[in-house]
Amino acid sequence: MTHDPGSHDPGLRAAALEALGRQPDRDLIDRVARAHLTDPDPLVRGVAAGLVAWLRRPGYVDALMPLTTDPAGDVRSVVTLRLGMGRDPAAVPLLQVMTGDPDDRIRRSAVLALRHLTAG
Repeated sequence: MTHDPGSHDPGLRAAALEALGRQPDRDLIDRVARAHLTDPDPLVRGVAAGLVAWLRRPGYVDALMPLTTDPAGDVRSVVTLRLGMGRDPAAVPLLQVMTGDPDDRIRRSAVLALRHLTAG
């Protein structure tokens, strides 16, 4: 897979990432997904962010932090929802940032995720 937007259809890149997520080598999935966090297409960035958040490999919160200001609300939403589902206390700083998102649905998701994470 490549970052060259002219070489592949974004839908195909996203589908390839989703398929990659079904194979057993989690280190490979994480490396490839992180490489696509900066893909020019928001669909691909969203799928990549979902995989990185799901895998929770070391440094995943730092890898996702730049997406808190992604221009695509759907990408920011994926980050917030996946981190909330992961219930990992390491995600608290990123979710706190998301409580200030300009999109109300993302702010609400971040607040709910933080409640779940901080409720004993």
